[in-house]
Amino acid sequence: MQNVRNYFVAEDIPRAPYPRPIKSIGEREAVARDIASARPDVVGLVEIGGQAALRDLATRLEKRGLRYEHTFVLERHGEDRALGILSNIPIVHNRSQAYYRLVGEGTNRRMLRGILDVTICAPGNRQWRIIGVHLKSRKASDQSAADAQRKREMLTLSQHVQHALQKEPNLPLLVFGDWNTGPEDPLFLVLTRPHDKKTALHRVEATDPHGESWTVFYTSYNEISAYDQIYVSPFLYDRMGKKGIVEKPRHSSGSDHRAVWCDLP
Repeated sequence: MQNVRNYFVAEDIPRAPYPRPIKSIGEREAVARDIASARPDVVGLVEIGGQAALRDLATRLEKRGLRYEHTFVLERHGEDRALGILSNIPIVHNRSQAYYRLVGEGTNRRMLRGILDVTICAPGNRQWRIIGVHLKSRKASDQSAADAQRKREMLTLSQHVQHALQKEPNLPLLVFGDWNTGPEDPLFLVLTRPHDKKTALHRVEATDPHGESWTVFYTSYNEISAYDQIYVSPFLYDRMGKKGIVEKPRHSSGSDHRAVWCDLP
């Protein structure tokens, strides 16, 4: 998974009335280079612009020997930053919702970027359910409102995950996301310590070759954080193989986020 930082192309029709700078060719090539270095079978994407942007990235990855025949992007009116997935394993089920209503809200407020939710199936009927999220940013004029939105989004996601695992306790389920908060935040407790322990998710504790776990570097604040994380169901966690973070310079031209990867057993 990777937050590809505003991967906007001119061919995508804007969905929100905000400035949307087109990502340069050099930056797009840098994103493709970073992802291709991990040689992934499945790629979860955050901040992909839309259908055209997904095709653009897929084309650049194909030039690097990675062909993804199965793709999906979750677009939402009013938000240009979308969630997406590239896979060379067939997508057999899609439960994604762009307009996912927030839990506990008396109004019609929704998840800002929805919940991406697909099931992929490899030969031998080996299936994995993959969920993607991008929670509310900390960059807001009203920090308390942003925090409240992020909390509601996490509660909504946890309810979605718990419903899935209650129906199928041995479900191989993975959640990738840009959480806009670090894994030490108590906000994650609704995912990792729910009332029903059978539905608890476990964080994939990935590091780069130097043992560092940061995933994003904000140049304007000179701050490094671990906002990009993967969580998995007990079934996957007990069988988890290798995992890591793609090494690259902090000042990479492609994205200020690093890609996180894991082997799916």
